[in-house]
Amino acid sequence: MRRLIIVLLLVIFSCSKEENITSYLDSFAANTYFEEEVFSDNYLGFYGLWKALGSWGGWSGYSEPTFDFLEIKPYGIYGIIKNNILVEYGNISPNNITPSFPGLPVIINPQYSTGEITVFRSNMYFELVRPDTLSIADGLIDGRQFIFSRIKNKT
Repeated sequence: MRRLIIVLLLVIFSCSKEENITSYLDSFAANTYFEEEVFSDNYLGFYGLWKALGSWGGWSGYSEPTFDFLEIKPYGIYGIIKNNILVEYGNISPNNITPSFPGLPVIINPQYSTGEITVFRSNMYFELVRPDTLSIADGLIDGRQFIFSRIKNKT
């Protein structure tokens, strides 16, 4: 069912690649949070700039994302962008728990937030549905899930 919803969202939202967008995290040194790569080779596809397409779950069903982009940089650096402003950033690392939901369990640790965007909990599940499609879920049966389209590869 979850994959069907993802496919339907991808069909509904045809997203053109925005080639002129640069990294919002250029000023962050690779070793800002970690001295070495945090993800194994199987999960390096998470890195890049992702356009938020939609979210759904809970009692509300489908909703428009409250932000525009998610950027994930090597060594586990992430940023949330709204109106071309970095409104949250921090680090992401694998969560060493037994997965109870499809995808890689991760820990999201915000270091700065405007408080405007509160979409991710500390424990989430990242899944590359396709090389250009990222799904992020909170791991709850009736929880929140987000779908993203790749804009730019590794930054």
